[in-house]
Amino acid sequence: MRIYLPSTLSALAAVLRTGQVTAPACAFTVTPTLREWYASGDMEELEYAAMSAAARASLRLLAADPQAPSRPPSRWKKSCPRTSMAPRR
Repeated sequence: MRIYLPSTLSALAAVLRTGQVTAPACAFTVTPTLREWYASGDMEELEYAAMSAAARASLRLLAADPQAPSRPPSRWKKSCPRTSMAPRR
């Protein structure tokens, strides 16, 4: 089972510092309700819907935090392996 947690770069930096994820206000996953709503969707489509909902929640978190940076610090790009989610140039 995949669980999608909305977050901001500030919150991710805290996870890197402490090595712990604190409980978020909400989490997203494929639930029976989502399965009913996407009656014809396969598991990949259902997971995409849950991930999209978490992404929208992340945007709401960013909008609520005027101090949130708009992009990761350049040192993150250097420390992330090439196969990670680090932006590519």
